[in-house]
Amino acid sequence: MARNAVDIKARIIVLALKANGSSQAEIIELTGLSKSTIKRICARAVRQGFDPEKRPIEISDSHLVEGTSADEASPKKQQNPVEPKPEHDSE
Repeated sequence: MARNAVDIKARIIVLALKANGSSQAEIIELTGLSKSTIKRICARAVRQGFDPEKRPIEISDSHLVEGTSADEASPKKQQNPVEPKPEHDSE
């Protein structure tokens, strides 16, 4: 089951609220996002270097990366690699 992508503005709001000390319940109420979505956004941002305790608050582009865990864990494998055909001399 595919997850719906969360708008970048919503991700910024979640991180700003988290850094400002808002509880998860408050963030859910203010954004309308699910608990798991908020946890995923925060966890991914922290893995990318986001520090909710840092002042002034810094949210960089890398903290806002959206993707699946599988995409972050390893590069995608090529499904049908094309191998070059050997060249034959016809002499």
